[in-house]
Amino acid sequence: MDTPLVWSIEGAREVQALPYVDREYEDPKMRETVQRLIREEMAKMPKKDYLEALPLPDTEFSSPLVALEMDRIDSGLPAVKLDTTRYEPMVPKGAAASRERSWQKSVENCATQLQHARTKVDNLELAVKYGPAAWAASNTNLETAGNILENASKKRRQEIDAVNKSRHADQTEAGGKLGTLKRKYASLTTKVLDVQGACILLEMENEGLREQCKARGIEPATPDENADQTIEAVHGD
Repeated sequence: MDTPLVWSIEGAREVQALPYVDREYEDPKMRETVQRLIREEMAKMPKKDYLEALPLPDTEFSSPLVALEMDRIDSGLPAVKLDTTRYEPMVPKGAAASRERSWQKSVENCATQLQHARTKVDNLELAVKYGPAAWAASNTNLETAGNILENASKKRRQEIDAVNKSRHADQTEAGGKLGTLKRKYASLTTKVLDVQGACILLEMENEGLREQCKARGIEPATPDENADQTIEAVHGD
């Protein structure tokens, strides 16, 4: 799957925060508030299997013995103990001691153990002769593989640092623009409040003038219903 699994989640591509700009999260109280909101939101989210798009691995075993062992593990059955009696040169006893076949099997078992011991000696001699060179070659291969992985890791860290630097630059620039917009919003909000306050004062003053007119017996002129249209017509000309 070329696309990361996280991108399959709805809204995952939306920018939810600017970590290099939003420093409020460093406050422990704010962090606890955010975590609480996340828990509440997760409790409301519908349950979804995010791995349903990923196929299960192929578990077909080429060896029937391995398949049987895996079935045993799935069934929870205990493992079958290894029979080690064939590795022990046993002397026939009791009624078996009078049978030629029993002694023949014992002799064959002893010959098998002797050949096994000879094979162990041969392997030890081969290890003494070729082991150091094989060990040195193995260490060389491991060092080469380690250097390759270290270089790959270093390259990936550099890529991550480059992404973080780019994000830092972009978010810092966006933070400056957001700060300008916030200040502009605060200024415009203040102006709107000032205008609203002035309108309230004018309405109060107008209401006071109406009361004075009524007290003097003067009927105040009613606003022309077509005043707005007249003004628009004048400005239009």
